[in-house]
Amino acid sequence: MVKFLSAEDAFSSTFVKKTETDLLVEKFEKFFSIYEAIKSLITLSDIQEKYFEDRREWLNRLKQTEFPVAFFGAFSAGKSTIINAILHQDILPESTKSTTAFPTVIRRGQQNKAIVFYLDENSKKKLRGQIIGEFTSVVGEKDTPSIIDNKNRKKDNQQYLTELQAAISKYEQESKNKFDQDIFNKLSVLLLHWDKFNKPSISIPLNDLSKYVQGHEDSLFIDRIEVYLNNIDLPDDVILVDLPGLKVNNSRHIEFTKQYIRKQAKAFVVCLKPNDLLEGEEVKFLVNTNKSEPTVLNRSFWLMNKWDSSLTDREKPQEERNFYEKVRENSFRLGENRFFKVSALRYSLIHHLINGTLSSSERRLNEISLIEDLFPKLSCDNIPDDAPSQATKFLAEIPEIRDFETFRNSLFEYLNVTAKKEFLADAKSELMNCILELHKHYPSHDKTPQNISDLKDSLKWRKAQKDRKSTRLNSSH
Repeated sequence: MVKFLSAEDAFSSTFVKKTETDLLVEKFEKFFSIYEAIKSLITLSDIQEKYFEDRREWLNRLKQTEFPVAFFGAFSAGKSTIINAILHQDILPESTKSTTAFPTVIRRGQQNKAIVFYLDENSKKKLRGQIIGEFTSVVGEKDTPSIIDNKNRKKDNQQYLTELQAAISKYEQESKNKFDQDIFNKLSVLLLHWDKFNKPSISIPLNDLSKYVQGHEDSLFIDRIEVYLNNIDLPDDVILVDLPGLKVNNSRHIEFTKQYIRKQAKAFVVCLKPNDLLEGEEVKFLVNTNKSEPTVLNRSFWLMNKWDSSLTDREKPQEERNFYEKVRENSFRLGENRFFKVSALRYSLIHHLINGTLSSSERRLNEISLIEDLFPKLSCDNIPDDAPSQATKFLAEIPEIRDFETFRNSLFEYLNVTAKKEFLADAKSELMNCILELHKHYPSHDKTPQNISDLKDSLKWRKAQKDRKSTRLNSSH
């Protein structure tokens, strides 16, 4: 007799094939279940305990369905221009005088909109502590006034700022050094406008994004901006994240950038500019990351933007040699098809011509002089009929334009295939490292564990050993 499945059985998890990701989540959960049981039987230092607690983040990363691509670089490297070129849309503000002040996330949505998220109470307190820490690192702990009075109450903000100013005056008189006033100004803005933003978020038109850059009056209180686009040319589940540089005046956002590159981004693009290769805080961070977590840079793509406008043809070969020399000096490992010399702006202009959208982009119409060598007759008032076909030809012929298209395709191919495999391989490796690390503190009678089952056997054996020892002690009494 044929047995038919009920509708309930048909949709039961028993009949849903588990993905490799699902199985890894289960294994991590089993590991931490064993870890919790073992913790009471062994002694771990704070550093050792932190090692295991930090690895819990893998559960969140494995459960995360989105694939974030982060854009990382110094001021004026053109991160926002590069993201706009990838999107084939002019969404993010671009300016040589402004820089990303807070994380900006771009994802698919039902309607075009942007949401500005503000810091919650705990985040503001954490930021306050970080800025006071900056103050203390300059004037010294002894001379930094406490924000708590002798009755264990928080001081009035204005009173506290007055005490800080007195501490600054004392420092400058005694040390003969000038205090960095930016630290005091940040703390002053934070304390005096603490209750200004009671709403957790506000929705703004996309056109208003141009106001939200470094120097915006509310920038200290903004946690992040999320942009939703209903017509977006990206692979499913991919989101783009424009990260603040490491010289913004908000230490919280600096730490966010570092952690996002290390822990969240499934891929990241290092945005460079000629004549300013691998220098500053950004490269220091990459060097340190490469030493402590070398697999992180496996997820990196490197873009030398503004290749067309910053160098002469004679200078370009030397600049490329300089780049590879610095890569070797810092022991960076660049995979095949991971370094591109591009012009994101010229690529955007060419794509507008191909799609017939140049005349509707006020921003790009003001920049058509950048392609006048390719289109001598092109002007704001005159877009020749053959411009789209000519632009298609230049997309394949002009190196810095062609290479941007190659980069875009390589990035998407990596995300669709290689990134997922590498991510799961990293997760498996991290799980095995956790098992081996726990076994160091919890050796069993048996061989070194190779999987979760071995660790379970080890736990049973050690518990049995402990029970026998406890029984003997009780018998002796």
